[in-house]
Amino acid sequence: MNHTKKVRDAFFDNYKAFLILCVVIGHFLDHFTEDFRIAEILRIYIYFFHIPAFSFISGYFARKNNFQILIQKLLIPYIIFQVIYYFMYTGIGLHPDFTLFSPFFTLWYLVALFCWRLVIDRLDSIPHLIPISIACSVLVGFLPAFNDVFDIYRIVSFFPFFVMGHRFRVDRFRQLVQNPVLPKLSAALMITFFIFIYFHYDLFEIPFLNCQTSYESMGIGHVGWLYRLIYILFAACLVYAIGILMPKKHTPYTFLGKYTMRVYLCHGLVYKYLSLGTDVLDMINGMGDLMIYLTGVILLAFTLSQIPLEPIMDFIITSPRKVVRRLKRQYS
Repeated sequence: MNHTKKVRDAFFDNYKAFLILCVVIGHFLDHFTEDFRIAEILRIYIYFFHIPAFSFISGYFARKNNFQILIQKLLIPYIIFQVIYYFMYTGIGLHPDFTLFSPFFTLWYLVALFCWRLVIDRLDSIPHLIPISIACSVLVGFLPAFNDVFDIYRIVSFFPFFVMGHRFRVDRFRQLVQNPVLPKLSAALMITFFIFIYFHYDLFEIPFLNCQTSYESMGIGHVGWLYRLIYILFAACLVYAIGILMPKKHTPYTFLGKYTMRVYLCHGLVYKYLSLGTDVLDMINGMGDLMIYLTGVILLAFTLSQIPLEPIMDFIITSPRKVVRRLKRQYS
């Protein structure tokens, strides 16, 4: 029997590698936003597109949504890392309440992926699903502030990008990018937007870009819906612009795109421990130190990609079953 090895798409791996580096850099810059203006500028710039783009790509690959597999690949890692975060916070002197309903730090995205992939097959046949999902994203901000179970604000708010990715047809996209004008327009958009953020970064706040609470809580109750709509439309343009500029062939960093989940789950633990449990980050003073720090953060991302997280998770998941089977055989 011939076993054909699945060929990975270098374009998507390059895109995912770029995004995970943005995620890691964005989080590690959070400690310095009050000390370095450039740290806040870069963080605002990154937050405009990194979650929408990851949601988009996740939607594109959401083709096999078996319930049992979703539990194994998303819910069980969520529970495991929720426990790890709890014990880490407790170990460094913090006293969080342990609950499975309030994800620690980055873990909300695992819950979001589970919910999105669970419903997409049932919703995919609905006509005009993209505008409907955008309407839901806009309307959820009107809900009054409440004890946000599973970060439901963000799950609903970023769902349109997941739907866009699910409806994305890469063959049409590749035909489109043959137009030599598009890369120039995309580069102009990204550069112009960075210049705008550089001079007007104070117009934006991370809670708004994270879509993590109600319009009223952010003080934009009457115009929040308009801001959210503009954000969705502009972020979608950025998602496509980055895709147009992304290398389509293998690069030295392409392999990182295969291991984004490892980096995503592990970097949060490293950052929270360093920022909350040590004084290491407070030793950074001046732009020279910051540049060295960012270089180290990038190297950390590549290092975390080598952690065999999936085999460890598979071992944790399958070991109880194996023990039960052995016991059954022994006593049957």
